[in-house]
Amino acid sequence: GGIGVIYSAEHLTLGSRVAIKVLRGAAAKDAAEIARLRREAQVQVSIHHPNVVQTLDLDQMPDGSLYVVMELLRGRTLAEKMRGGPVSPSVAVPVFREVCRGLAACHAHGVVHRDLKPGNIFLCHDRTVKVLDFGMSKTDSSETLTQEGFTLGTPEYMAPEQCTGAEVEPRT
Repeated sequence: GGIGVIYSAEHLTLGSRVAIKVLRGAAAKDAAEIARLRREAQVQVSIHHPNVVQTLDLDQMPDGSLYVVMELLRGRTLAEKMRGGPVSPSVAVPVFREVCRGLAACHAHGVVHRDLKPGNIFLCHDRTVKVLDFGMSKTDSSETLTQEGFTLGTPEYMAPEQCTGAEVEPRT
């Protein structure tokens, strides 16, 4: 991603493969980015659904840097698949269905993703679809991590309400 790097690793206690997300560069010292990573982990761990990436742990390295341990996914993002050209309806409809199921689980937990885009939709080799990257999500109880007058998200995929700074809810 833009502010972090994800490593494939082995969980030494459990003996399973996992993904480890670590902030890199200036983001590793930026209080707002650290808070987003922490919130991302807390949000993801609260939602147990097959269409939402599962977080297993959040901890600190000896230098104080945060890292998140997540399930290791095999496959590619929808953005990577789309680089090969348009996605056929026979592929798009099942993907859309699974994304909607994952988002419904998020909304049931009071979570609005706020950065849903092809790069945050993962197509697993087993045909499971996972919603990723909850760093910009908003929860019913979350503190505001944005400054007045700033909006977060990817403009090409934002709802008009989000672009104008209006309240973001599941429909947006």
